[in-house]
Amino acid sequence: MATANVSNFAELKAAIEDATSTEIIVNGDITFSGGAKVNIAKSSIVIDFSGHTVIDSSSLSVSTTIYVPSTTNVISVTAKNAVWNGKNY
Repeated sequence: MATANVSNFAELKAAIEDATSTEIIVNGDITFSGGAKVNIAKSSIVIDFSGHTVIDSSSLSVSTTIYVPSTTNVISVTAKNAVWNGKNY
């Protein structure tokens, strides 16, 4: 299990989309500026927002969220300890 510490959306997106980070610890408030596609090489991912605020793009499109692409793999995604503002939660 590889842990990534992130402080902004670009770092969060990179950790979600890489093949190795399975635990992500968020160290600051995050404002989404796009989507983040979970890498299908992962079987699970846990994102701990550590009580920080997430402001999403308030879009109705799945591509502007944290999302799992169409796959036959089973992927467990856990997002915890977040204060979420927006429509995509």
